Amino acid sequence: MWITAATDPFGNRGELISRLYGMVGGTVDGHARLCAAAWLLDESELAVWLLRESLSRLRAPGVRGNSGATLSALQWACIDTGRWDEPLLACREATDLAAAYKMEAVAASASLATATVLAMRGVHDQVRPLVTSVLATIDAAEYRGFAARAWRAAGIAALAEGRYLTGYAQLSQLFGADGAPLHHRVSYLGIADLAAAAVRAERYLERGGWWNARWPGWTPRLARGWISLPPAPGVWSPSPRTPSLTSPRPCPTRLATPGR
Repeated sequence: MWITAATDPFGNRGELISRLYGMVGGTVDGHARLCAAAWLLDESELAVWLLRESLSRLRAPGVRGNSGATLSALQWACIDTGRWDEPLLACREATDLAAAYKMEAVAASASLATATVLAMRGVHDQVRPLVTSVLATIDAAEYRGFAARAWRAAGIAALAEGRYLTGYAQLSQLFGADGAPLHHRVSYLGIADLAAAAVRAERYLERGGWWNARWPGWTPRLARGWISLPPAPGVWSPSPRTPSLTSPRPCPTRLATPGR
């Protein structure tokens, strides 16, 4: 389950989800990898519940050093469901854990999750240092998921500041010129943000060809119309208004994830 969810979450998704719920019903301890599989399959509410259960066990004396991956998955699952205070708490715990056990990947994930929440809340000045630090620490060619999350956080922050060309340039790095994703899953989470940036920066014609090839029906007119629509309940609007610093913005993950 874990291997398939991690390598091809959009393949036989219906079959995987059926197996996932069957395994959840038959498990007692909520294994960490099963929790992460739920998150990767975009069953975010289930993932949050399972990850919380798993984390409560991993916080026990003698096993705390094993909770890094679970904390990282919980951060992103909470962001996917608009729970923005909880991932920040998990990020602080993960940062302390990473320092104690020298877990660079856990620390990088915590920094990127924090940057993403701050970008969505409009705290722009704190986003860039976090992203820069992560990109200076990791090998972007090897850790493509981290690189994709870094570019997305930086792009969202730039868009919220009204720096549309910068935001477009950063979000464009989620995909190659031929439309190939930088990361097979994370890149797709930024499609809605990239579409908003393309229209705001008037660069939608540059991307129109490969967008239409991958998602038939895409046109510049459709993009402009999507930008001008009033937000539906619970859906983030990419209008250039200043984001609230206290009210969370629902994450557009489900708009952008293939198969949803």
